[in-house]
Amino acid sequence: MSAFLRRSCSTVLVVSLAVIMAERPALAQKPTFDIEGIVTDAQQGVLPGAIVTVQNASTGLLRTAVTNQAGRYVIAALPPEGQYSIKVEVPGFATEVRSALTFNAGQRPVMNFSLKLSTVQETITVAGDAPMVQTTTAEVTKTINTRDLETLPVKERNYFRLLTLDSNIVARAPGTNGVNVGGGDVWNFGTYVDGTNNFSKWLTLQRAPQRGSGGFAIETVKEVNIITNQFSAEFGGHSAGVMSMITKSGTNAVSGSAFVMLRPGDWDAKPPLSPTKAPYNQQQFGGVMGGPAVKDKIFYFGSYERRRERSSTVVTSPASFGEVVPTPADEHQGHARADVRFSNRNSLAVRYNMVRWRQDNESGGFQLPGTGYIWDNNVDTVHGTFTTIASDKVLNEVRGQFSRYFDLRTAKCDCVQFNRSGYSITGGVATGTWGVIPEDTYDVSDTLSLWRGAHSIKLGASMTDDITTQRYLPNQNGIYLFRGGPDVAPTPFQFNQAFAIDPQAAFLHPQVFVVGGFAQDDWRARANLTINLGLRYDVELIHWIPYWPAPTDRNNVDPRIGFAWDPKGDQKWSVRGGLGAFTQQNPIFTILKGAVQGRYGIVQLSLPAGDPNFPVFPNALPGFPPGAVLPARNIQEISPDLENERGWQYSLGFQRQLGKRSSLTVDANVNRATKHGFLDVNQPAPIPKDVINGAGGKVVRSVAQADLTRPTPPTPNGFRRVEILTNEGRFWYEGVRVAFQHRTEPATLSVSYTRSKAEDRLNHWDPPEDSSDPELDRALAAADTPHNFVASATWNLPGSGFALSQWRLSGVLHAQSGNPYTIRYASDLTGTTLSACSGRGCGVTQPGARNTARGEAIQYLDMSIARTFTLAGVKRLEFRADTFNAFNNQNYVSEGYIGIIGNAQYGQPTGGSNVFPGRQFQFALTYRF
Repeated sequence: MSAFLRRSCSTVLVVSLAVIMAERPALAQKPTFDIEGIVTDAQQGVLPGAIVTVQNASTGLLRTAVTNQAGRYVIAALPPEGQYSIKVEVPGFATEVRSALTFNAGQRPVMNFSLKLSTVQETITVAGDAPMVQTTTAEVTKTINTRDLETLPVKERNYFRLLTLDSNIVARAPGTNGVNVGGGDVWNFGTYVDGTNNFSKWLTLQRAPQRGSGGFAIETVKEVNIITNQFSAEFGGHSAGVMSMITKSGTNAVSGSAFVMLRPGDWDAKPPLSPTKAPYNQQQFGGVMGGPAVKDKIFYFGSYERRRERSSTVVTSPASFGEVVPTPADEHQGHARADVRFSNRNSLAVRYNMVRWRQDNESGGFQLPGTGYIWDNNVDTVHGTFTTIASDKVLNEVRGQFSRYFDLRTAKCDCVQFNRSGYSITGGVATGTWGVIPEDTYDVSDTLSLWRGAHSIKLGASMTDDITTQRYLPNQNGIYLFRGGPDVAPTPFQFNQAFAIDPQAAFLHPQVFVVGGFAQDDWRARANLTINLGLRYDVELIHWIPYWPAPTDRNNVDPRIGFAWDPKGDQKWSVRGGLGAFTQQNPIFTILKGAVQGRYGIVQLSLPAGDPNFPVFPNALPGFPPGAVLPARNIQEISPDLENERGWQYSLGFQRQLGKRSSLTVDANVNRATKHGFLDVNQPAPIPKDVINGAGGKVVRSVAQADLTRPTPPTPNGFRRVEILTNEGRFWYEGVRVAFQHRTEPATLSVSYTRSKAEDRLNHWDPPEDSSDPELDRALAAADTPHNFVASATWNLPGSGFALSQWRLSGVLHAQSGNPYTIRYASDLTGTTLSACSGRGCGVTQPGARNTARGEAIQYLDMSIARTFTLAGVKRLEFRADTFNAFNNQNYVSEGYIGIIGNAQYGQPTGGSNVFPGRQFQFALTYRF
């Protein structure tokens, strides 16, 4: 960035702060919503001085504003919990009240009022809904509300499963919290909870167990707002999209629920391509309760949930064929929240959330019991928000958070492994004990919201300190390799063991400090036109990573601009669009690669039987043998000019209300981004594709021949592949989303369809087949999903009498294109020694480009039927039955397709973890009060 640009941006921020502090104007944070509007008389003349009062019927919250000379008012930072009423009073006019209003977090609904003259005291009360069309922002959003969370079928009560209700979000595999947005990687999608980043830089996902819940029990979730394009300058650190989740709080009414849920595995269909069905069952139970400690002042909310999974795997080794090995998992989730309203101007919200997840992990197959590990995955989060309303034109929010993420896989036997080819694996797990122990993250932020005339302005700053302790030394205990069972091969032919040349490589303590600031102005240029102007700056300071060569990237100035135009000014149309720049924070696993796999990192020592350093069987080596010679190694290091990844987003679309209860939305989204990617700077000379394909799958060049063409020929204790993490990666995305929504009391319907194309080049794991030109690797991205259709519906069935009343039917239908995979040869034909191949990148010899084949379409319907029994007062008892993949469709993950030329199963899917589950059932009984 030029010195001129740096000075200009600094000047803008300083001047903006000075103006705002002087003028004292207001706006809200994403965990809350704002209301704005204009008050006029019957002839459309504006009414300055009108008193606008907003009251929450559930918590007693009361907020008041006075319209300015243009008749405009703004009331900011309102919590979405409960129902609201809005009252407008002007002397000489009839008072108007709108009641029973509900709003979503992140909304900025326009609520205009037209008052009629009245010579007597008169009040007109109207019950209605908030506007369906968002006319004040360019953001491309989707909201998952409480009704969706409570009524739609959700496996394992993991609210993350509902994110794919937005067709701009793609889940490539089942049972994961990782999703892809706008062609990006999973870490390009950010997660916020109650206005604070809840993203683990080590895990590169929301802080949650990798095989458990979404980190928060579903009963604690108020709503989820998904923004897949044009998110405001308030959000930083991610380049593709963000999810903002809001937790529930207590109200003046004591309410809650208790539930028990069963997953009887005996009812499930046999997994696709599997000859058997392993025993499985799961139970979940828990409850929530919230209410007032002091009416209108202090509220509490708490929950506890337990999941008990009893799964198993089967041994196929001749040493113990058919043995069923239990793999139980247990999860505990706890949540406590307190809200204190000191006055209508000062409030405090504090919550604690915890997850404890543990699994006895065994792989089965040739691995005998005891070769697995105990997996502990825990999360603790303490979060607080203090809100100060200085006036109806000045508001300040301070947020603080501490999070601890713990992920440890403890080997059942930290000992030598014995690998008998085609027979059995005994002893310890190959990886040994490893994990993050822990990742501690400290967050603090301050947002000042102000309002002056037609300008709603926010200024904010944030600091994040992420401190990680990583233990990682795969094969640290050693492996003895045999060519068969004990009768065929009683003695090992090879011994492998890993060592850290620099002991730091096995225990790393990286610290990443992120400082950010933003300015956002939502300017009502006209009564029906809003301009969204934003500017964000983030800098990421990396410490305590051995041999880190790159300087701090300070060029992360992200301007953003958008517009929302209501052509008729009736709040039923919105034409919107925008463009912006977005800086991506570095995932920890990427920036540690130089320390772990670089020239001073972890080395693999392979000793044939008879080598002088071969250990005494069955012992491992106590340390790296003095004078031992390593064969030429492959290393991964960091480019000295590595910068943060950067994205650019463009969007244009419209939203139209159809009738009173429906809306149609169409948005075109374009994303462009730089990304990190490995290139082999010591690769051998490339061989043309026509020469490779002309050989008919035979080896064209040996490793030794290829080594002679490398810029630096490999030598003992030297290097063969030198893979550098560069800035040369890219991704390209274009998509159009069409969404329809209909909402009434008896029925809701949401339909979303996205037509898109996603391409990328290079990846964070391995180099491409040919590193001579990064553009040669350009191909369809792993998450490319040309067609993605999702529909959800809930219907309160008509009927009367005990047998037919209070039934509810709901469902979610997914239909999406299969993802791409690569056609390749069976092995390395050109001596590069590259062997990794997946959707994200492929180094194995290929006849053409990567990702040219595509898996079959994925289709499944999840359904739920429920019967509610009304008890005394508001108490209810609900019985519910869910079925997932109701028609037992066969769906396969693209990574599982065999793309190897000449393989007998070429083009066919494989089973195991590469399939979506078949039909499964879930039953629940819930008591609500």
